[in-house]
Amino acid sequence: MSGDWPLVVKKGRTNVGVVLVHDITGLDPVNLSFADKLQQEGFWVAAVDMFRGHKAKDLQEGMALRQKLTGEDLTSAMRFARERLQREMPAGSVVGSMGFCMGGGVALHGACHGDFAFCVDYYGMIADVEDVKDLKGPLLLVLASEDDRINPWAYSQLLPKLDEHRKRVHVELYPAVTHPFHRPDWITSPFSGAKSYDPAAADDAWARSVAFIRGFVR
Repeated sequence: MSGDWPLVVKKGRTNVGVVLVHDITGLDPVNLSFADKLQQEGFWVAAVDMFRGHKAKDLQEGMALRQKLTGEDLTSAMRFARERLQREMPAGSVVGSMGFCMGGGVALHGACHGDFAFCVDYYGMIADVEDVKDLKGPLLLVLASEDDRINPWAYSQLLPKLDEHRKRVHVELYPAVTHPFHRPDWITSPFSGAKSYDPAAADDAWARSVAFIRGFVR
């Protein structure tokens, strides 16, 4: 699967664009609300629909849709969205990537395989940590302390590899919250069954993400 990918494009007021990737549910109203919030901050946004219109009714369906995507699909979708933004943005603009959970992994994959100025990864994994050798811009990695799936990988594989290849990374680890604490309609995590949404952590992580992205405004 390659070629054109469905996008929702939102025009900004700055020289910074963000390719935004949804979580395991698909490009639903909650994920689109994050695109709206980025636009309100003045950023251009291309929210890419990795599931091509499908919305997962539960975690199992979302995982099945994700498993159909190849590494080539991820690279193609991220490149397509970045190029679309760059055609519409002013000359000299920059584009970064951002995503949540599954989308965080796709955003990081895209940043490792394309010309992205930065990446914001909310607890997302990539298949091969060696790919970070080609990461061009800094990474903001948002983690939840009670995430027993992502954290062992992040600390034992991703961060050592980033250090080995001398890449800039900033880690925000939020205590006593679980994956995915940022999503307001998930009171209970579909991954663990534990209490999920944490307004204070979500607001703080969002503010830090915006500040990180705003650092590229010229």
